[in-house]
Amino acid sequence: MKIGDLVQKRWGQIDPFQQGTAGIVVDIDGHPNRQFIVVLYPNKSSSLKRGVQYKADEFEVISESR
Repeated sequence: MKIGDLVQKRWGQIDPFQQGTAGIVVDIDGHPNRQFIVVLYPNKSSSLKRGVQYKADEFEVISESR
C-alpha cells in the first residue's frame, strides 16, 4: 500500500461514511509492528484536517497508483 492508492475499508469498525465508499491514501506512518494510513474520502474533508489514522490492515487496495 502506498500514497495515491484507492482503498476501501473491509474490516474493523466501519463508519457510515466509509461503507461502500472508496478513499485515497494521502499519508503513511509506518511503525515497527504496524502500518497506519490517512485516508481522504469524498465529501469528508474533515478526515484530512484532523489527520485521522487508520490501521492499514483494515483496508483493501482497489486500485494502485502508478
